[in-house]
Amino acid sequence: MAIHAEGKFTTMDVFRGGWPVVRISILIVSIIGLAIVVQAVVLSLAEKRGPWGNWYAFPVGIFLILHMWFFVFYRARRQIKQSPNLQAPVQYDFDEGGYRMTASHSNSDTKWSAIAKWKEGKHAFIIYANVNFGNIIPKRFFQNAADVEAVRSLLKAHAKKK
Repeated sequence: MAIHAEGKFTTMDVFRGGWPVVRISILIVSIIGLAIVVQAVVLSLAEKRGPWGNWYAFPVGIFLILHMWFFVFYRARRQIKQSPNLQAPVQYDFDEGGYRMTASHSNSDTKWSAIAKWKEGKHAFIIYANVNFGNIIPKRFFQNAADVEAVRSLLKAHAKKK
């Protein structure tokens, strides 16, 4: 029984699909930025020079907090604009042997044995053909929740999860 998924990628699909990969980095950099802002406030209050006594630390901390969020969204938007395969509808078909991707400019057949790892986020699956490159498959591409569960079961049965 084949499971079919089809849709056209949006910037949010790429952003959300990449989220399981970058969330730890974003969290770490945001915590560092927050620590810099807190340190600037504490030092400013301790020196009784007011909140602008260490003015240079505020923009650095705020930049670190916001930079990664904007950067990841910018990269997702750029990928959509630069990749012809992401600009047209894409089809995925999953079965016991693997999965097939059909797009306007390319086709690929991948056997489960070729999968290095997979991750699942709230909005997408990421299936890695090697440890550094993954295919994002938004869950909204599936016809119903049963199809999402069936693909999850196939991945659990045939591929390693990170």
